[in-house]
Amino acid sequence: MATKKTNKTNYWKLLSIGLLTFIIGYAAGNMIGGTCTADDCKADVLAAETDKVVEKVDLADLPSSSDEDYYILGDEDAPVTIIEYTDYQCPFCQRYYFNTFPSIKDEYIATGKVKYLVKDMALSFHSKAKPSAYAARCAGEQENYWEMHDKIFLYQNQWSYAEDTQAQFTAYAEELELDLDKFTTCYENGSAKFDAQIEEDIAEATSKGLSGTPSFSINNQTIVGAQGFEAFKAAIDSEL
Repeated sequence: MATKKTNKTNYWKLLSIGLLTFIIGYAAGNMIGGTCTADDCKADVLAAETDKVVEKVDLADLPSSSDEDYYILGDEDAPVTIIEYTDYQCPFCQRYYFNTFPSIKDEYIATGKVKYLVKDMALSFHSKAKPSAYAARCAGEQENYWEMHDKIFLYQNQWSYAEDTQAQFTAYAEELELDLDKFTTCYENGSAKFDAQIEEDIAEATSKGLSGTPSFSINNQTIVGAQGFEAFKAAIDSEL
């Protein structure tokens, strides 16, 4: 009898440990390293993130430049290039913006080791992914790409659920003291102006085997998901 009781007790202990391990693993997987690859990803974002303070180097202290299609943050001659394939409506992209991007800016962009650019991997099931990309690019035409990029991620939970998304982006443009007539004209023509480039960005990501956001190209390496800073540090340091 004692043996049967002991075996039963051990069984329930092992079952409990296994269940606990599964729960912890599932939670960790959703908190770190997640990607948007299906429409249920947007249910994972927390409204409280909007009020989170992002510790970061002031954008005004970082060199920036642009070519015909992209806006570059950092020294153009930096030895490491990071390309972020993003979807502004993706909650994991917002999580990366809050939790990892500030450290990359502090330790690598501000020190001249990394140049950073964003490409738009607007996912088809996010109806506001392209409009938010238009807003960033239109602000970029007035030399405020990165400032609008920050606002779009900071207030993702505001505009992504707003009935009038354009009004939200216009309010951000007004806060940035942009020429609102120019911004509005650009935004309302966003599809004609930017869709071809966005589709090229998506095709480029796909050619690298990337299917979810956020995904990253670090010189010839790739990182998938909202990974922690240490994953990026290891990849960047190996390129220096």
